[in-house]
Amino acid sequence: MRKKILFISVAIFIVFMVLAYKPISFSENPKSFTGKVLSVHEGGINDAVFKLENDKNTFYINRGFEDFETAELQSLIDKTVIMHCSEGWTPLDPFNNRSKNIEKLEVNNSVFFPK
Repeated sequence: MRKKILFISVAIFIVFMVLAYKPISFSENPKSFTGKVLSVHEGGINDAVFKLENDKNTFYINRGFEDFETAELQSLIDKTVIMHCSEGWTPLDPFNNRSKNIEKLEVNNSVFFPK
């Protein structure tokens, strides 16, 4: 009986960890956010994290510092951008109210991300 409970517990833990780091995306209807970039910094594992003026959310490009040079990302500061974000769900942020995954980033009517 103990082995069965241990096995089920480990299986639930593994499923939780997989879901926690891979948001379930509903990108058929991405939500758009427009604003002036206040800061860009590294968070998580090479994620590029953005803060917009007058917005409580943080936005990120997964592994953004692997795809872009720091100077490229820093050049976005003080520019007005349009971020198209997935409305995903993850157990680490069940109400999806703190951080948003950027699927598309536009600057000056051109696409910055994805390259």
